[in-house]
This record gives sequence, structure tokens and C-alpha cells, in this order.
Amino acid sequence: MDAFVQILQQALLGGAVGYGTNWLAIRLLFRPYERVKVGPFSFGPGVFVRHQEKLAREVARIAAESILTVDTLKEKLASAELREYFEDKLEGYLRAKADEEWGPPAELVPEELRREYRELVLYARGRLREEVDRFIESDEFARAVEGAVTDVLEHHGR
Repeated sequence: MDAFVQILQQALLGGAVGYGTNWLAIRLLFRPYERVKVGPFSFGPGVFVRHQEKLAREVARIAAESILTVDTLKEKLASAELREYFEDKLEGYLRAKADEEWGPPAELVPEELRREYRELVLYARGRLREEVDRFIESDEFARAVEGAVTDVLEHHGR
């Protein structure tokens, strides 16, 4: 039991000493703001206070060189992801404005023709789906895909 108490005392004492030295070190880094004289001892401004301008210049230089460069900015602005994002936003905005200005496309059709319009749209959707399915199942489509894949493999290597 005495060994446990002794180990606990040493741990607490070590923790207190470590806390105190860390507190003092941090305090001396940032303070005092001006030179303080205590008897024959003189304490100058803290390291960060004393070198504040130099530190600010170095941080700005590192940020300019490492974090945001002109090339990085150009690359990000020219990326396909950003272009796609803006295209989606623009399309959504234009659709909303068109709907706000003119209403949905079905509302542009005169009331007496709306039933025929809906039937025509449903018929066109069905025909389009059938034609796309027929084309995908055709030999022509298979040859087109095979040719495209071959071109990509030859151009970029296997």
C-alpha cells in the first residue's frame, strides 16, 4: 500500500510541476508586452510579441506559396467538377425563372389542346424508349461501343 501511495504522490507532483512549467512557458511566449524590470533582472517582450511582424510576414509568405497559388486557382477554376456545378446551378436557375415567367410547358398549351398534348407526350416517351432500347440491342451500337473502347485503349495504352 505504501508503494501505491508513493507512486501516486510522485505522479501528482510530476503533473503539478509539468503543468506549472508549461503554464510559465506559454505565458513567456506571449507576455510581457513591454520590457519589465525586477531588481537586477530584465524581462523583455514575449517571443511572439517581439517577432510579431516577422512572424506575420512568414505566415503570409507560406500561405501564398503553399496554400493558394495562381496555378492552383487556375486549375480549380478550370476543373470539370466546378464547371458541372455551375452548369447545374445555372440550369436550375433558368428553369425556375422560365417556370416563374411562363409556367410549366403544359400550361403554354391552350386548354382545349391539353388532353391531346398529354397523350402526345406519353406517346413520344414510349416511342423514344422503344427506339433507344432497339438501338442499344442492335449490332450497330455494339460496333460503335467496340470502336470507342478500342480507340480509348489505343490512345491511352492498355
